[in-house]
Amino acid sequence: MEDFISRNYRYDFSMCSEPIELVADDYNLTEFFERLVGLVEPVGEDGITVECPYCGAPLAVIYPDRLEETDQDLYLGEEDEPFTDLIEMIEELVKEGKFRTAIEVIQRSGECKKCGNTYAALKFVIPTTTNFDSVEELRDFYAEALEKGDKEYYYRELPDVAFVGTRILYNGEELWEIETLPFAYDENIEFTCVFQKLYDMVMAEEL
Repeated sequence: MEDFISRNYRYDFSMCSEPIELVADDYNLTEFFERLVGLVEPVGEDGITVECPYCGAPLAVIYPDRLEETDQDLYLGEEDEPFTDLIEMIEELVKEGKFRTAIEVIQRSGECKKCGNTYAALKFVIPTTTNFDSVEELRDFYAEALEKGDKEYYYRELPDVAFVGTRILYNGEELWEIETLPFAYDENIEFTCVFQKLYDMVMAEEL
């Protein structure tokens, strides 16, 4: 089989094989998360097709008011373990009054039924109108808002990554899910490095 590193898939982070120590002073997290929300634009009436990054098989279609999955299961599970350091760093900044609210960061993964390859995505849950002192507090509210809130869908493609945004309105509050489109995944990928790449891309983009 062809070596993973030498492949050239759409949205490919295979160069991220080394972990990065996340240090708060190295990042302007307030601007990064504000930029993420500011980047995405409303999805058009024709919708956006989410494709497997390997073979292009359709995984889902995103419309302005809904997401419709195909006969593929878009994601098989969620895991926040790769971002324990990032979550703890944000919570520490919240406690120190240097950052407004807790942020949830989740790794998601799936397997394409057509080609059998595994893909992954990163999702950020960003409150814009409510302060949360801990990620547990945010998770509780987010779970309820996902079930009962109103949703609007957004999208933006950059040269090396694309983001889907879900604006969730619930109980007079606003939450955003900002998620990468699925990218090629290998067990050697270090997600702290992926975050660094996303950070650099978003901070370099003109709004």
